[in-house]
Amino acid sequence: TVYTALNILNHAGIDVPHFPFKTLGVLAAKHDRHHHSMLSGNYASITPLPDIIFGTVE
Repeated sequence: TVYTALNILNHAGIDVPHFPFKTLGVLAAKHDRHHHSMLSGNYASITPLPDIIFGTVE
């Protein structure tokens, strides 16, 4: 359930400026960049480890 809630927040595009939810905003912004540039890298869905290993992390 925690993973599902974080997944929903990551895809909702909500910007919450208050701690502790501000951290989620940073993660959501990184996730937006991930989807924006799917042609050049950032292919991992749960962890950036495959992108780090294959040099496709942005």
